[in-house]
Amino acid sequence: MSRKPKNAEYRASRKRVYAGGVACLILLLEASISLRAASFVQSEFYADPSERITRPLPVPESVLQILAGEDVVTACMKDTPILRGRPLAAWFVASEIHLNDSSEPDMIVLPSSQAPFLCFHSAEGIGRFWAFRRTNGGYDLALTTSGLSLSVLDTKHNGYRDIRSGGQVGKFGTTTIFRFESGRYREYRKKTTEVP
Repeated sequence: MSRKPKNAEYRASRKRVYAGGVACLILLLEASISLRAASFVQSEFYADPSERITRPLPVPESVLQILAGEDVVTACMKDTPILRGRPLAAWFVASEIHLNDSSEPDMIVLPSSQAPFLCFHSAEGIGRFWAFRRTNGGYDLALTTSGLSLSVLDTKHNGYRDIRSGGQVGKFGTTTIFRFESGRYREYRKKTTEVP
């Protein structure tokens, strides 16, 4: 009779250890997933406004002032006044990116779904992208380009990651690689090919 309670206690003890181990495993998996999501920085961007930025940021006022001086934005504001009470910030969305090894975040800016589509996109869907690099005084515009997509690559030149934009009009696709030189991104290579 004294053996049964010991067996029952032993089994209950084993169940508690097993349940505790499963709970620890679940917590570790959740922590791992959270850390991976927190460390993920988007490096592929699409002109299609329905393709969302995974971790959008508010566009800083200093960046909005630079954007307001861009010819395409000035023309759009003239042709399509911003609705009363709506800030220029409603037209843009930003994503944090690290263009160089600095701990300060740079950003990629593109038109939001609230921006007038044909101001920043062609009829084929080719859209505008802006890359801003962080400086001591705020942000500097490092690249303005157009395409169906923009990719921040792992290859570097002069300490900054290369950028690729691509687009297709009709049966021809164009890919452009930009490299950082003298404070800005400059076209390095452009290749147009016929798409089958």
